[in-house]
Amino acid sequence: MSPTNAFSLTKRMQDCHRFIVKYQRLHDGAGPSYREIAAGIGLKSTSNVHRLVGCLVDRGYVRRGPPGARRCLSVLRDQANEIAAEHMAHRFCQGWGLFRIAEEAGQVFDVGIKEEDVQAAVALAWIGIATK
Repeated sequence: MSPTNAFSLTKRMQDCHRFIVKYQRLHDGAGPSYREIAAGIGLKSTSNVHRLVGCLVDRGYVRRGPPGARRCLSVLRDQANEIAAEHMAHRFCQGWGLFRIAEEAGQVFDVGIKEEDVQAAVALAWIGIATK
């Protein structure tokens, strides 16, 4: 998945993904029901949750269990730091300064920017530049 596709999640999709990840951490890997997701992210309809989960499945963030199975959502992409580093490298290749990238990453992602994350982003950016 390219960096631009990895960030094509809407705010609701991001909220849904975060809720699923946090729920599984608190419940020993068990997935939430659609009603629990709806309540957790402030939606009234489970059909909206179904649509959001479908979008997350299409983008490779979660996987559904077999048809008819309940609470079988599996998180495939719970690598916030890796995604943040990819995004920073993408922005760096676009000519953004490191301060501006760090500012944006602090707003977009729920992770703290560490020096090694910036170094990884710069390394990824140089790899991207060298392969063009």
